Amino acid sequence: LKNLFFSEDNFQTVKIYRQNIKKLQSLLKKEEEENKKLRKFYEFVKQNENLALGIFARDYLWLIPKDEQVFLEKGEH
Repeated sequence: LKNLFFSEDNFQTVKIYRQNIKKLQSLLKKEEEENKKLRKFYEFVKQNENLALGIFARDYLWLIPKDEQVFLEKGEH
């Protein structure tokens, strides 16, 4: 039984398991880092959402008088 447990094949199997565990831990760490980056970007977007909407509305509302003028000029001709 002792020779079966400590055989070369079992050592290789244990070595492969350890390597696979390390690879999985590395992948998990990379995924966690990517999730942190995405979470920070999402939080940044959410924090600045109102500011961006305000700028868009300001720019759009600034264009409306020009559009009305063009429409009125076309209507007069």
